[in-house]
Amino acid sequence: MPKTVTIRLRIEPDIKAQAEAVFSSLGITVADAINVFLHSSIMEGGFPFQPKHSSLQSVGLETLFEAHYGKPMAAISREEIGPYGEIDWGNDVGGEIIE
Repeated sequence: MPKTVTIRLRIEPDIKAQAEAVFSSLGITVADAINVFLHSSIMEGGFPFQPKHSSLQSVGLETLFEAHYGKPMAAISREEIGPYGEIDWGNDVGGEIIE
């Protein structure tokens, strides 16, 4: 087996549980699914699907931030979001490690 690295990922518990149920029914783990996504992205040279802005535009960025952080967008500090959004590429900030 090739050498691997650890990626830390923050995600809402209910989303994780739903993803585990979906991928478990396919006989794979969430980590396996993330690997499939990353390999497919490399092969495609981008997303392995066509991202659509229309769904984000219909909901609105402020609504998405408020739903995620539980408060108005204006009250969310840059420190809460972090320098690279919600993906932590190895800093020890806690959370579950997916290997």
